Amino acid sequence: MNQRVRDALLLALMWAALPAMAQQVDHSAHTGAGAQADTTAHDEHAGHGGDASHDGDAGQQTQAPPAPTDHAADALYDPAVMAAARQALYAENAMRTGALALQLAELRLNGDTSWRVQGRGWYGDENRAVLRLDAVVDDKDRLDDARIEALYSHAIAPYWNLVAGLRADPQPSPSRGFVALGIEGLAPYRIAVEATAYLSNHAEAQARIEAHTAWQLTQRFALEPRVTMDLLLDEMPEQRMGRGIANLELGLRLRWEHWRRFAPYAGVEWQGSFGDTARYVAARGDDPRTLRFVVGVSAWL
Repeated sequence: MNQRVRDALLLALMWAALPAMAQQVDHSAHTGAGAQADTTAHDEHAGHGGDASHDGDAGQQTQAPPAPTDHAADALYDPAVMAAARQALYAENAMRTGALALQLAELRLNGDTSWRVQGRGWYGDENRAVLRLDAVVDDKDRLDDARIEALYSHAIAPYWNLVAGLRADPQPSPSRGFVALGIEGLAPYRIAVEATAYLSNHAEAQARIEAHTAWQLTQRFALEPRVTMDLLLDEMPEQRMGRGIANLELGLRLRWEHWRRFAPYAGVEWQGSFGDTARYVAARGDDPRTLRFVVGVSAWL
């Protein structure tokens, strides 16, 4: 290889090495003050949370930020006008649904035979119209006890509603009318609760508390405990009811949910009356403490 070829190759190698040499010089300029600045920044961050390995855990443990309450359109238009528009949009698109539930439709066996029907229906969204029915027919096919309630329900918290309205008792005679105020909702452990206070047209105060839940034993069988208690603050001799705990029902029903909307069941129920109410019951020849077997169906639409 002659001298000219060697000189050309050497010049090409030097030209190719120039970018690498410039990059090396640039990095060497940062190893002094630049490296000190990076170390200082790292030390500042280290002072905020201790070990950096916990930063990810701390981020996971913090709660989600609250939902924003500002609206971008308010910066361009009148906030009052936009608030009214959002309310109208909600009213137009709010989901209103309804349901009819036959909670109990059962034959009661304890020497004498009687029938009981308990159901409810509702329609609306967070504001609902609610209808409740509870009736008992005795062994002579006569209406022995009945109450009908027409209520307005308003959601006051997740899972809880405030109810108010009217109640009519066609039986026992003489009939009574009531105003009603109470709450209903779902307590922890999926316990459905209804607690309602009543004041009659004769200024008699009373209350009813109901609670029930369902323990899913298998995919098809559920065990349902149910408690109902009637409390009276005033004597009601015409209705054969005394002050205190007038009625207490404790029931346990095994439901077969082969069809989700139509479930037959069987179980036992204990019913007791106390105080003056027990004396009224005994005076008409009935037992104030009763254990009965029940067979029936529950359904909903």
